Amino acid sequence: MLGGRLSRRKAGEVAEENQDRRAQDGVQRVESTSNSVDATEEAAPATPSHSVGWWKALLKPGWILTLIFVLLFTYFAWTVLAPWQLGKNKARTEFNDRLSSAIEQPPVPVEDIVRDPDQGNKDWTHVSMQGHFLPRNEVLLRNRPVEGTAALQVLTPFKTTQGVTVLINRGWVQTQGADFPAIKPAPSEERELTGFVRTNEATPPQPPVKEQGATQVVGINTQQIGEEEHLHLANDYVQLDQDSASALNGPAALPLPKIESGPFLSYGIQWIAFGIIAPLLLAWFVRNELRERRLAAEEARQMAEPSIAENSRAAHSGAENTTAQGASTVGKVTAVASSTGDAIAKPQSTAPRTDGQHAVDMHQDKLAERYGTTPRRRRFGQRRTDEGTERF
Repeated sequence: MLGGRLSRRKAGEVAEENQDRRAQDGVQRVESTSNSVDATEEAAPATPSHSVGWWKALLKPGWILTLIFVLLFTYFAWTVLAPWQLGKNKARTEFNDRLSSAIEQPPVPVEDIVRDPDQGNKDWTHVSMQGHFLPRNEVLLRNRPVEGTAALQVLTPFKTTQGVTVLINRGWVQTQGADFPAIKPAPSEERELTGFVRTNEATPPQPPVKEQGATQVVGINTQQIGEEEHLHLANDYVQLDQDSASALNGPAALPLPKIESGPFLSYGIQWIAFGIIAPLLLAWFVRNELRERRLAAEEARQMAEPSIAENSRAAHSGAENTTAQGASTVGKVTAVASSTGDAIAKPQSTAPRTDGQHAVDMHQDKLAERYGTTPRRRRFGQRRTDEGTERF
């Protein structure tokens, strides 16, 4: 009996030491959880600050290149492209006014125009002349289509009664392939003609050539033609009008240019508008970019705040659960230690069992011993002894 009590006392001391160790581990887990909660709260991400300068968001290669392109485009649109189109519109307007005036005004003697080299712009001046043609010095202008049709223009010198030799463009004849068209020769008798003064063209790179019995040129330059025909021609030449060409019954008169303004004014206004729209579009894109950045930062901040609150609540809840578990463990340890000490010092008896229950248990034990079956499982803390049932 004494040996059994000493053995139980020693087992109780070992159990008490194990329970104390578990209690200390529970307390340490409680402290570790509290520290993690504090660390989570301290490590919460800071809310994005909106005090950063707006220009810092645009200091990227893409935005910088876009800004440079817009500035260069605006500069060229206002200083090069728009003035170019507006200048063409101005020249076209002046030409239309000059041509309209030349058609409406009566013709002036050609000698008064071609003899004065300092008269300014004489192009499309309506003139009249009296004299005779020089058919033997006639020249053909090639590679100059008329209204999209392959043609040869007929250039014939005309000597006025005042002694001035003027190159006359009598009109054009249509060509068909390599066949040389038949051209009615100019009359040799004296004639009175009317037409429009045309400015002399630059000297063409190709010299005059002799083909099919006629001198052919690729440009109307009176100096080149005069040297080729050994004539002293006036600096400018004359293009016959419709009346004179019809009266000669020869080549068809060249059509006059159409009096129209063209699209140059609208093009110039468009370039000015593009130069204004480009910076405005850039400003609009910059505004949208900054607005999107602000919305993204606000959304990130709103999403971060609930996450921080949930993490904090979860950490606090975990700490409270761990604390409760530790306290429960400590309570259990204390209760077990107390019960163990009491059991070692003075075993406690279980609640009194009735005679009927005792008889049932004894009958089941006998059946187990007789047939070799497993004895009935005892409840936790109970074991069978020779003296009866005991609870630890």
